[in-house]
Amino acid sequence: MIINDRIDSFEKLGLQLKQIESVSSFNSILKIALDNNKWFTQSSVRNSFKSVSQMLEKDKLRNWLKIYKFKNTQFKIGVIIPSNVPLVGFYDFLCVLISGNKFIGNLSSQNNILLPFVAKILINIEPRFNSLIHFESNFKKIDLLIASGDDNSYEYFNFKFRSIPRIIRSSRNSVSVIDGNEKEQELDLLNKDLFLYFGLGCRNVSKIFIPKSYDIKKLIDRIKKYNFSICKNYSDNYLFQKTICHLSKKKYYDLGHSILIKSKSFFPPVSVIYFDTYKDICEVENFIENNDSRIQCVVSNLKISKRTIFFGQSQLPSLFDFPDGIDVLKFIESNLSN
Repeated sequence: MIINDRIDSFEKLGLQLKQIESVSSFNSILKIALDNNKWFTQSSVRNSFKSVSQMLEKDKLRNWLKIYKFKNTQFKIGVIIPSNVPLVGFYDFLCVLISGNKFIGNLSSQNNILLPFVAKILINIEPRFNSLIHFESNFKKIDLLIASGDDNSYEYFNFKFRSIPRIIRSSRNSVSVIDGNEKEQELDLLNKDLFLYFGLGCRNVSKIFIPKSYDIKKLIDRIKKYNFSICKNYSDNYLFQKTICHLSKKKYYDLGHSILIKSKSFFPPVSVIYFDTYKDICEVENFIENNDSRIQCVVSNLKISKRTIFFGQSQLPSLFDFPDGIDVLKFIESNLSN
C-alpha cells in the first residue's frame, strides 16, 4: 500500500467519524464503552470523535506528512494505551499506520472498545489494513515501543523495554495564564480546557495563573455557570475533596462542581483546580520554563510559550501538537533508516 492510499483511507475515515452518529453500530458501541469505563460520558466520547475527525482532513494530512520520508521497511510497533480519555491512543495509531508499519496495540481493560471500533471502520474502508492492525494483551515481539502512562509506569516501561527504541510518556498537565483582559466568552471556553474528560487528560488545564490585582470573582462566576455532565466518580471526588478542605480548615472556593485552591503545586487531585497569582509575567515564564517536562500546553492569549494555544482549544490538538513534545513520525522514520 503506497502512502497516497493510506492518506486517502484516513481521509475517508475522518469523514465517517465526523458523522459517527450515522454509523449503525455506534450507539451500541457507545453503551458498551460507557459501561466499561465509568469516567466516560456520551459527551466526552462524542468530543473525542470530533477531535480525531478534525485531524484527518486531506490537506492537513498532506501538509503534516510532506517533511517525512519512509522506507519500505516494515516494523512491528507496540503501542500501550491508557484509560483516562476516549480514543487517547488514536494519534499513535495514526502515526504507526500512516508510516506503513504494523500497529500492535496493548489496550487498558477499561479502554478497549473505541479504538478497535475505529480500526474496524478503517479496515472496511481499506481491507489491506487488516494485516497491519493487531490488539494483544501481551507483546510477543515488537521492534519499537510507544507507551503512555503515569510516573510509575514510566519507570516500569523503561526497564521492561530497555532493549528496544522507545517513547515513554509520563504524567503531564496543562496551565492557563490570564492577564485580566479576557472576554467572558474566552473564560467560558476555558471551562472546556478545565473540564472535558473531567481533567484526566494531559491537555487539561490543572492550574491557572492570574495577576495579583485580578478580581478572582470574574473567573469564579464563569466557572460556576459552566454546565457539564458529571459522572458519579467525579462527583464522589468533589465531595471528598470538599470534606478534606473543610476538616483541614484549608481556604477554598466552592464552584458547585469543583473547588478552586491557591497553591504553588501543579498536580491537583480530581475535581480540584489550583491557581496562583503573579506580579510580573516573568514569574509565570520562569515557572513554565522550569516545568517544561511536566507541561503539555499553555492556554492563554499571551504568547509566552511555544506550547501556547487559545482558550477552548486544548482538547482539539493538531497533527503538529506532538504529545510530550516528541515527534512520533520522526522517531519512527529515524529508526526505520537504521
